[in-house]
Formats: sequence, C-alpha cells, structure tokens
Amino acid sequence: MILLLPIVFLAVCTAAPLQSNLVSNPRFASGILDPDGWSLNRAAGNQVTWVCDAHDENLCAVQLVGSGSDWAGASNRSTPCKAGEVLTVAAWLKSTGVSPNAAHLYVRFWSDGRFLGQFGPAVPAEGPMWTLVSGLVTAPAGATAADFSLQLWSRGTIVLGAVGLFRGDVGAQVSDLLPKPAPFTPAPVTTPRPLAPDRNHNGIADALDDYLAIPKDARSIRLTR
Repeated sequence: MILLLPIVFLAVCTAAPLQSNLVSNPRFASGILDPDGWSLNRAAGNQVTWVCDAHDENLCAVQLVGSGSDWAGASNRSTPCKAGEVLTVAAWLKSTGVSPNAAHLYVRFWSDGRFLGQFGPAVPAEGPMWTLVSGLVTAPAGATAADFSLQLWSRGTIVLGAVGLFRGDVGAQVSDLLPKPAPFTPAPVTTPRPLAPDRNHNGIADALDDYLAIPKDARSIRLTR
C-alpha cells in the first residue's frame, strides 16, 4: 500500500532591499568648516552657508541666498553611471522669494571629465515649509559619471535639508528612502567642528581603528592633527 502524502510548498516573501543613496553626506552632518563631500558655489555675491542646530550638531542644512548675478549652488561628488540609466533625484528643502523656474535639482552628467549636460526638477518659488521635490533623469549617450547639483539662478533663499540620488525609478518610495528632516533652528557654522575622536593620538579616528582592528602601536604616516 502506497501512501501519497501532500507536499506543501512554502513561498517565502522577502522585501526588496532599499536602494542606496548615491549622495555623500546627504544631510550635511559631517565636516569641519564646510560639509564633507560638498562644493559650495559662492561666486558673485551669493551666500552659501553651512548651518546646524545650536543644540544638536547632527541636524544640519545648507542655506543658499542668491544674488541674481550668478548661480549659488551646492554640488556633491560624482558617482559612476551608464548611458541610458534612469536615476531618481530628490531633496527636502524650503524656498522663499525664488524666481519661477530659476532653481533646479540638477543631475549633471560627465564623460571622463567632459560635461555633457544637466537635467532635473525645478524648485518651487515659494515653499516655506519642508517640501519634497523629486524627479527622474536619464543618463545621455557617453555618460560615465553623474553628480547632484542644486543651482539657484535668481534672488531668493533655499534651505537644503536632505538630498538623495538613487538608481532606477524609486519615486513611489522616495519619502521612505529620504525621510523628512527634523525641525531645528539653524545657526551658521563659524568655528571648526570637532574632529573625530583619536584617544591614542595615532592620527587615525577611533572608529576606524576599531573597524580595521588596527594594532595599538600603529600610527598614520600622514598625521592630520
């Protein structure tokens, strides 16, 4: 006698991993006199200021005040990309007094250092509360690298609180990938921010010591402090 036993197949559903943010230091939380990984364009009377909360130095932003004579901007490091690749660009920001269509969240595209063009959504002329702006861009032919660049080409003020650049179309998930900044009272960073702790004075931050299991008697050959 043969017994036929039912076979039960269990379907295991796993959530898709969240996309990595390609922007370095996307909330401006680290730096000394300017936020790490960012180039701030202050030409022609523009004011671009790194600001942090007076009581919590991890709550930071970049404030841009445009002169209207040239562009005020905040640009991040480049990341590799391929022609035809779709990227989602996003930012939480506040804007006041900006001329219509005079400020954009641009993704700039490069081919081995040669500028190919820039594309991205416009910043609202008036948005005094935290506003999420996002859009899709496609890398043009020949593109090998891309970077984020907020550009303000008019008078007005923009406070940039968090920035995201993600591979693929993640517009439906962007508010999860890039949470809204917490409320804070911005104050300009006017003195150097503290360096990372280095209790044994070997020129290597303690966190990196621990992560790399560096021997206690090792020292950096290029001391920075």
